Amino acid sequence: MAGMDDFMSKPYHADEIYDSMAKHLGLKYIYDEEKKAPQISSKELGSIPASALDTLSEDLLSRLSSAILTLDTAMIGGVITEISEQDSTAGELLTTHMERLSYTTILQALDERSKRVIPGKKAA
Repeated sequence: MAGMDDFMSKPYHADEIYDSMAKHLGLKYIYDEEKKAPQISSKELGSIPASALDTLSEDLLSRLSSAILTLDTAMIGGVITEISEQDSTAGELLTTHMERLSYTTILQALDERSKRVIPGKKAA
């Protein structure tokens, strides 16, 4: 009888795929501890506070939103690089979410940011 032994939801993460393969194929991986980066689940990433984006220009935020909505990964990376040049803290936060493919979290922060009125800036 055909069936299913496991399930993974998008976005796929390499560690989840390897864990599933190990479970079903009886594999044991040996990791080089010096090279293995610490794993952070998307649950541990949390949300992005809208205030983290306050220093960024409307143009950058608009281009980031457009890039994510079209899933243009090259453009997403390029805009986040520009953001890092303006605000390294926001850039690091966005880079971490980008690397984990947490685009929904970024879009939620952009949406929250667009709803807020920032002192000294006109509301959109």
